[in-house]
Amino acid sequence: MKYIYIFVALLTLLISGSVNGQAIDDCGRILDGTLAGCVFFVSDNHGSYQIDDLQGYNKGDYVHAVGTIDPNCQSNCVQGQGCLTNYTFSDCGTEPPLCGDADGSGFVDLDDVIFIIYYMYGGGPEPSPYAAGDADCSGNIDLDDVVYIIYYMYGGGPVPCDPNGDGFPDC
Repeated sequence: MKYIYIFVALLTLLISGSVNGQAIDDCGRILDGTLAGCVFFVSDNHGSYQIDDLQGYNKGDYVHAVGTIDPNCQSNCVQGQGCLTNYTFSDCGTEPPLCGDADGSGFVDLDDVIFIIYYMYGGGPEPSPYAAGDADCSGNIDLDDVVYIIYYMYGGGPVPCDPNGDGFPDC
């Protein structure tokens, strides 16, 4: 009977992920969380995870992370899908385009608004890649993206590609 309890306890730990976390091997960006002192690795493909060591990198850097996801970590940061443990960062190579940077200048500014308007109404070139001009994550480049960028720049709106304002890209 004692072995049955041990077996059930081990099985419960394995199912909950407390013993074996999911591996991560992905590129993403190091970003601030919504609470002071909280820093996250926002994966291109998996989600966002709290980190405790920048390993010589800076917030905003685009890095490659290899490690383990602990979905049950204890934290005061109430966002993300857990913590990264036993991880290492390295350079990731070419980073994805900056969302809202329709003209490819490396900045989200009034030139992007003009670029999108010219694309939509004046026969100008399409943003490349297309998603760089889709600031509101609707899947289309339209007047809403122009309004979104203007609101971000002058009205205190959320950053491009973060319509819910949680600090992490939504598209």
